[in-house]
Amino acid sequence: MSTKKTEKSRILIVDDDEDIVNITRVFLEGKGYDVEEATTGNEALKKVKESRPNLILLDVLMPKMDGFWLCRVLKSDPKFQSIPIIFLTAKDDAQSRIEGQKCGCDDYVTKPFDLDALQVRIKAQLKKLSKDELVERIEQLLDIPEPRGFLAKLDMDELSVLLKQIEARPKGK
Repeated sequence: MSTKKTEKSRILIVDDDEDIVNITRVFLEGKGYDVEEATTGNEALKKVKESRPNLILLDVLMPKMDGFWLCRVLKSDPKFQSIPIIFLTAKDDAQSRIEGQKCGCDDYVTKPFDLDALQVRIKAQLKKLSKDELVERIEQLLDIPEPRGFLAKLDMDELSVLLKQIEARPKGK
């Protein structure tokens, strides 16, 4: 179901550049997000397992475990594959962008970046996630065998009305 208005979205920033982490954290906290930080891939894996963030901002260039590898690990795990991952990286070449798509990232932003533009992309990913969760809930209630079919084409208002109608039905009908 969609996130309650009072519940803050949790964002995990994974980057070994302290300045980028601090600037991004302060900005996002000012916009009402709960922010966690990790400076290595292993630390990020641990935090994802402990707190399951709503979204991950991930650098590509990190020591020992690069962002592409971490993205593959997370996207291959059914428990975490629905968490949106936005690469936030200095790697601006076409091959890196292709590699990001291949490993399953949801968006790709290059450094230097505009904080307001980043927030727009974060909001878009969180809204998409919220809609996907609503579609999944309705599909489960209706026992629809083909996921992401026609329901995914409805907008959030239509999905909300449909869910209310389904939940209002007497049990067994």
